[in-house]
Amino acid sequence: MENKMKTVIYVITSSVLLFGNVEHLQKLYNEKQYQTVLEEAKHAKKDYSKLQLHLLWAKSAQALGDHLEAMLAYERVLILDPQHNEAQKELANIYLKLKRYKLALTLNNKLKQKSEEFKDITLIDQRETQSNFSTHFSLSEGYDSNVNVHNESDGLDTFYASNDHTTKLASFFYQATAQLSYLREFENHFYLKTSLNGYYKIIFNDRDYSLYLNTLEAGLGYYQENFNLYLPLSYSFLNYLGEDYLQISSFEPQIDYKLTNNFMIGLSAKLEKRTFKTDSDRDDKSITLGLSLNWQGQNTYLFLDTEFQDYRSDSDNYQDFSNKKSHTFIIGMGHNFTGTLKAIASYKFTSSDYEDNIGTEFDPINEMREDSYHQLNFKLSKQLDQSTSLFIENEYSINHSNFIPADYSKNTLQLGFSFNY
Repeated sequence: MENKMKTVIYVITSSVLLFGNVEHLQKLYNEKQYQTVLEEAKHAKKDYSKLQLHLLWAKSAQALGDHLEAMLAYERVLILDPQHNEAQKELANIYLKLKRYKLALTLNNKLKQKSEEFKDITLIDQRETQSNFSTHFSLSEGYDSNVNVHNESDGLDTFYASNDHTTKLASFFYQATAQLSYLREFENHFYLKTSLNGYYKIIFNDRDYSLYLNTLEAGLGYYQENFNLYLPLSYSFLNYLGEDYLQISSFEPQIDYKLTNNFMIGLSAKLEKRTFKTDSDRDDKSITLGLSLNWQGQNTYLFLDTEFQDYRSDSDNYQDFSNKKSHTFIIGMGHNFTGTLKAIASYKFTSSDYEDNIGTEFDPINEMREDSYHQLNFKLSKQLDQSTSLFIENEYSINHSNFIPADYSKNTLQLGFSFNY
């Protein structure tokens, strides 16, 4: 009898505590302390059976602009109550924001089957119809310490046996990126994806070093729950040094496979051809193989990219180009601090071995060129609303080479904003 009484007291006490915790979270939510609601809800594991806890969790994450966190919380609400109207409506809109169109349509159809009339259904239908198109645009101003990628040492005087060569150029610049994408899904999990991309960097002090790159890409894809295959063709046009510099055609098949809910592996290959407008004798081709690993945590993600490239030229003029093989490794980490403040840092290393010597430019003349490239990048972004964010980015790179003109370092700092829809 005594044991039964203890059990009853424990259950009553636990129920009071559970109710009190949710009531406390509701008070915090009413006071718009959304971040505090998230932090306390995540630690209230004894309350996880309470629907109201997950609902407050979802609404707080939504108020902070963290759509992924809100999606997971609303999904937990529907596990506890599959017919919860508010969770269904909000989750359908979040699916659209995250481009999970099939899930959004499934929820939308469930709501229609209830014969409920509310404006959200019309809104969802309209946005789903238009959601095949997406746009991205960014604009920034920055400073580049070495626009012309110039060797800073006195070794160039000896190399050229002259002091008449150009000097290093530092300059402020404007940079803009733009992308218009279209996605069309067919039956049986096939899809068509096309995009038009632009990258423009305008140099203040010498417009000849301004760079304009436009790329058109189109590809077919196929996906399953944990698998995605994409086969794109692309064509790029580069204007540099004040003239139409080169054209690039490529085919880049990609395979992504989700091993677990947090871990994904990717394989890629790339066949590329470059046609130089300024040198009809030069015809470059390359084959690239890539492997990527991605791990996604609650607020942090890690990534590792590796790449091998075999670059070949049919040119008879050895001064224009040398064949080379290169290995690239990129390791990085991203972290979401508050749902609106995000940071990403990465390190890139490329080792290149050239198969051809460059005549008498080396001593001894049979020495082969070897380059090692290092790059550090850090970017901090602040989400202003659902589509606009501010960012600051700094990138430092250095290339060590026994070919003196290719030995350099540079630093680029920029501040700008980006827009997604």
